[in-house]
Amino acid sequence: MDYLVRANNHAKSLIDFALHDLKGKIPGVPACELLGGRTTETVKMGWVVSAPKLEHLVQRSVDALRNGFAFVKVKVGVNKSSLKDDVARIAAVREAIGDDAELQIDPNGAWTYNQALENLRALDKYNIGLVEQPIGHWDVEGLARLRTKIGIPVFADESANDPMALLPLIERKAVDELFLKVSKVGGMVKAHRWLTIAEAAGLRVHCGCMVGSGIEAAAFMHVLGAHAWSAKFVHENIGPLITHSVWNTVDSKIANDLALNIPRYENGFGFLPNGPGLGVDLNEDMVRRYATPGMEPLVINAKTAARLDGYRT
Repeated sequence: MDYLVRANNHAKSLIDFALHDLKGKIPGVPACELLGGRTTETVKMGWVVSAPKLEHLVQRSVDALRNGFAFVKVKVGVNKSSLKDDVARIAAVREAIGDDAELQIDPNGAWTYNQALENLRALDKYNIGLVEQPIGHWDVEGLARLRTKIGIPVFADESANDPMALLPLIERKAVDELFLKVSKVGGMVKAHRWLTIAEAAGLRVHCGCMVGSGIEAAAFMHVLGAHAWSAKFVHENIGPLITHSVWNTVDSKIANDLALNIPRYENGFGFLPNGPGLGVDLNEDMVRRYATPGMEPLVINAKTAARLDGYRT
């Protein structure tokens, strides 16, 4: 795919997910076994809080910790919010969750270098666990300079969207940690390579989500559970919980998802699926409902795959 089409990692990742699912279902093994074997059964999760109103932000942060999540991450720099606004929001959350709870922030690259330097120095007194992508993804040199001037650990998300993108970050000592999104790097194969590079550099890893379905969550979970390095850390693979506004899948019956049986979430942990392939079943009714008008989905399963040798579309 990389020879034929440059970039487009999200589209490629869907094909990668589908092939891992098929490859696992033919012999009847979970996808994590295709990536080296499961190293853990559960992955500890943190919670990303997105709430425009301050009172909702504070309550969601408190509720996330009460429901077992390891930390809360708050968006800052939203809609060009002022430093005063961001300080007020972070101060309110810190007061509500207490001094011992881990609090992280994410500007999504919204700040310039000078803004990031001023803002992070002002926020440092609130005991921030880390800042995700404070400046534009292209400014690796800026990340390196910023990291030496503040006390908050810096880690890259948008700057780390490909295995090869990790090399300049590592060489320039631009980050303290790395942030992974399996879809953003192009799928499970590339994510596994990405994690191996991160481990070789000794950089901690967090994995987030694209706020997607149970299919996305299952693929991400297999990657996290199959690599011993990623299994050491806390992640944010909570797309279905955010999408369906629930804290777990034990007390909540989730319907209307692309996966009929999304991975299990309970007490702030995500559980690796045990079934073959991705371990989830596609909601084919939903696929047909949202398919392009006039197009009929082609269903390929373990029984029909052998007959498709040489198939072209």
